[in-house]
Amino acid sequence: MILTEAVIRELLAQAQSRRDRLLLELYWATGCRVSELLAARPRDFKPRSRSLTLITLKKRVKRLCNHCGKRVAKSHEHCPHCGKSLSQTLKVEVVQKTRTFVLPPAVSQLLGQYARHVQGARLFPLTRPRVYRIVREIA
Repeated sequence: MILTEAVIRELLAQAQSRRDRLLLELYWATGCRVSELLAARPRDFKPRSRSLTLITLKKRVKRLCNHCGKRVAKSHEHCPHCGKSLSQTLKVEVVQKTRTFVLPPAVSQLLGQYARHVQGARLFPLTRPRVYRIVREIA
């Protein structure tokens, strides 16, 4: 089912609170995953550039040989570069990626007003099931 902008605006107008409306506006404006949006912190929003940086759920694991520092595949038992056994000489780095979104002016203004009053580490201290309930309530 494809929703038109007019239908989405109608749905957004039915939000019960400013927080819910902002949450739904950001969800629509960014197209991110709910978990990514729920992990957003006030410091992730930059009002001057109207940008919101979110940590993605996708992580990349880099496996490195401790002896030569070269990348090795998960299936390797020995480093193909230096020949050392990887059973004890393996370094694993988890690379967390971020995505930055430039927000529409109206959404950026809402977020700026909301973020000033947030008490805590996260913008939206909600759970995924609660967000799904909010969406179902307005749909």
